[in-house]
Amino acid sequence: MFFVVYQQIENQFLQPVIYGKTVQLSPLAVLVSVLIGAKLAGILGALGAIPIAGAIQVVLIDWQRRRPPAEPVALGPAVPEDPPFG
Repeated sequence: MFFVVYQQIENQFLQPVIYGKTVQLSPLAVLVSVLIGAKLAGILGALGAIPIAGAIQVVLIDWQRRRPPAEPVALGPAVPEDPPFG
């Protein structure tokens, strides 16, 4: 009984924290990526989910750094110049 409880604690809490620090992902992102990987591709998907999530994070951060800054948008007047009736 003790080993079952220990294994569940390790699988649900310790592994996401350790893997998250290794790949610099939040424990929640690790847990969600493992669940999605397991749902999509079974045990192999769960094993490959953390490196894939880390790669996606690197690509998104690089894309965000390289995109040009947004140009300011000119807003029109808040109140119409001519009233619609009158």
